[in-house]
Amino acid sequence: KSDRVRFFGNARVDSVGPLREAYDAVVLACGASGSRKLGIPGENLGGVYSAREFVGWYNAEPEMPVLDIAGSSQCVIIGQGNVALDCARLYLGDPQELSTTDVNASFLAMLETMPATRDCTVVGRRGATQAAFTIKELRELATLCRTEVLAEELEAGRTAASLRELKESRAKSRKQKLLESFPVPFRLQSTASLRFLLSPIEFKPRASDPTALGSVVFERCRLEGEAFE
Repeated sequence: KSDRVRFFGNARVDSVGPLREAYDAVVLACGASGSRKLGIPGENLGGVYSAREFVGWYNAEPEMPVLDIAGSSQCVIIGQGNVALDCARLYLGDPQELSTTDVNASFLAMLETMPATRDCTVVGRRGATQAAFTIKELRELATLCRTEVLAEELEAGRTAASLRELKESRAKSRKQKLLESFPVPFRLQSTASLRFLLSPIEFKPRASDPTALGSVVFERCRLEGEAFE
C-alpha cells in the first residue's frame, strides 16, 4: 500500500479536460472497446470470433456471449501478440487446472466437452524475430503443451534486417533462442504450432454446412526493408 496511489472505481469520464487541469499527465489505458475486422471473405461464418469476444468470454465480462466451440479439437489464432498466446493457452488448458482460477464457469464447461488432446495454430504475418509476444508468455505456453515451429520459417525470417534486430535487442535474442530450442518439457499432450510469414486471405465454409467455418486460406509473406524499430 502507498499513500501516493488512489483508486476510483465505477467512475464515468465524459471529458479529459477537467483531468488535464488537475493532473500533470493523463493516461488512457482502457483497452480495446471493440473488435477489429480483417476484411477478408468468410469473416462472418460461424466459428470465426474476435480476440475481444474470446477474451471477454473467458474473463466473464457481463455483456459477452457464450461462444459455441463445443467439441472443438483444432483452432487457428491470427496474430502473435501476448493476447494471442493467452488465447492459445486458455484454449489448450486443462479445465481441472483452470478451475482453481477465476476463469468463467461457462468457458470451463465448454472445455469439458472438448477432446483431451487439442491443436492450436498461432499465425503471424512477420517473422519470428518480429513477433510481438514476450518471452514470459512464450515460456508459459511452451511448458503447458508441446510447442512447435517450422525450421524453414525460422530460416526464411533470418534476413539481414532481422539479424540486426537480434543483435540490438537482448529480449528478441533470448526469445529467438527459446523458439529454436522447441520442444521443451511440457505438461499436456496438446500441441501449439507457431507459424510465421503467413497472412490470411479467406475463411472457407465447411462442405457439410455453408454457414460454418471449415478452413482458413493463407498466403506466404516475405520480409523486406530495414530493421524493425
